[in-house]
Amino acid sequence: MIQRIQTLYLLLAAAAVSLMFVYPFALFATVGNELLQVAFNGITHVGEAQASVDSVVRFTVFPALLGNYTIGLLVAVFLYKKRMLQLRISTILLVLIFFFYGVIVYYLYVMLSPESTITYTLKPVLAMPFVAGVFIYLAIRAIGRDEALIRSLDRLR
Repeated sequence: MIQRIQTLYLLLAAAAVSLMFVYPFALFATVGNELLQVAFNGITHVGEAQASVDSVVRFTVFPALLGNYTIGLLVAVFLYKKRMLQLRISTILLVLIFFFYGVIVYYLYVMLSPESTITYTLKPVLAMPFVAGVFIYLAIRAIGRDEALIRSLDRLR
């Protein structure tokens, strides 16, 4: 299992996505110099102890997407004996990345209307799904090469 390069790629993709559970996506500064932090579970105040129940906006889409995405990557790692299923799951996860970025763009568009005076700073962790997508693409190529090698050896028998 670990000796295959696609397993390493899938584990690196899972690690890249898991970083999004730890670090915030963005910081917003409002007109009143109030700092808001956007993380996977919602928007919270930064700094003072203002994180009351009323001041926190909870996201349900991000935790569900990130959780399912990470579980899907780990499931794909353990399907090393069923290469075609592993290939299909990896392809679905690659398409899911585009959906995830679409959700992020939607939330940013809703939060940052043209007439708003909010300044924002996007964090580097927002690029982790893209990095995971590159690793998944490399894993798909490695799975395909592995499958082609097995099929060519079957023809020789």
